[in-house]
Amino acid sequence: MKKTKQVENNAKIVNKHLKSKLKGNPKKLYEAAG
Repeated sequence: MKKTKQVENNAKIVNKHLKSKLKGNPKKLYEAAG
């Protein structure tokens, strides 16, 4: 069950990263996600 904690932490980091990218260029965000 340790992996879920790691995934949660990664998700938080990704969310912060995406939020900062959203302010910049959402199109690149979708490309990176896709």
